[in-house]
Amino acid sequence: MRFALPTRRPFATPARPRRQLALYAALLLPATSHAAGGHHAVDDAAILDVGECQVETWVERQAGDQLLHLGPACRVLGMEAGLHVDRIRLGRQTAPGVAGVQLKWAQELQPGLSVGALWSADWQHGSPGQASQILLLPLTWQPHATLALHLNIGREFRPQAADRTRHGLAVEWQPNAQWQLLAEQWRDAVEPQRRLGLRFFATERLSLDVSRATRLCAQRPARWALGVNWSFAR
Repeated sequence: MRFALPTRRPFATPARPRRQLALYAALLLPATSHAAGGHHAVDDAAILDVGECQVETWVERQAGDQLLHLGPACRVLGMEAGLHVDRIRLGRQTAPGVAGVQLKWAQELQPGLSVGALWSADWQHGSPGQASQILLLPLTWQPHATLALHLNIGREFRPQAADRTRHGLAVEWQPNAQWQLLAEQWRDAVEPQRRLGLRFFATERLSLDVSRATRLCAQRPARWALGVNWSFAR
């Protein structure tokens, strides 16, 4: 997520079947873990500038579990096209890896109001193969130069299970050129979740993230995330 200010439980250790590991991995992944704007679950209705690319990477931990993410993206033919790979560890075991692609479009309807569309698809190494596809519609309203609200609604299409509706709401406040605060609530795989985050802009093109996310309907450990986002001209 970018303002216009600088330009943009531990699980038991005995072995589990791969399919069960994949299920736990899906619960650890955020709603749109490969969305633009770092590891935040609620996306914005904005894309990279013409001739711009970015690389986002983060690590997310919940007790003994860990998610590592790497995702490059570039603006191509008026859209943002990206790839990502995720490596997941559940306790002492490594779950099947996940890779995916994403396409995102955004358009300003009027000053301070933008709408977009995002499609993504994930593939899981080994069985069951393709994990899911997501179609998401983000809406961004920026009533003030330092404040923005993002609304997401969409659908997840799963090849071996019932489809699911996804939705989320986020508020961002950027009091100055270096610091940005975020609060978001969303529903993804199982239950509602909430996140509080902080972003520091080291330069106009390099930012650092830290956040804490919790599930609202279950007594589970909080998830902490650390991320780095870098944009550059092609």
